[in-house]
Amino acid sequence: MNEYDNDKKYAKLKKKIADALDGKPYKFVVRTQEEWAEVAKAVNQGIDSHLEGITRSSFDSNTGHCVVHADDLPVLIRRLGDSETEMSEDLRKRILAEVT
Repeated sequence: MNEYDNDKKYAKLKKKIADALDGKPYKFVVRTQEEWAEVAKAVNQGIDSHLEGITRSSFDSNTGHCVVHADDLPVLIRRLGDSETEMSEDLRKRILAEVT
C-alpha cells in the first residue's frame, strides 16, 4: 500500500517538497530503460483519482533528462509508490532523498 494514499501524509509531502524546492523544478536523469518505463507509467496516467496530473514538467526520452515542476513532484512520487515495483520504489526513494 502506498503511504501517500493517506491525505494527511500526502499533504505533508506536498509541503515538504514545496519548502525544499522553493518553486524551482527538480531535475534528474533516468539511468536505465527500466527506470524510464516506471517514470513513463507514472507520467502518462493523466488526471487521476486525486484529480491531479503531471502537466508542467518535461521528460526527454532520448537523453533521460527530466525536469519536474515543483507542483508535479508530489504526484510523481505518489504514483511511483502506487506502482509497487522494486524499480519504482528505488527511484521514489532516490528522489525523496535528494529533495527532502
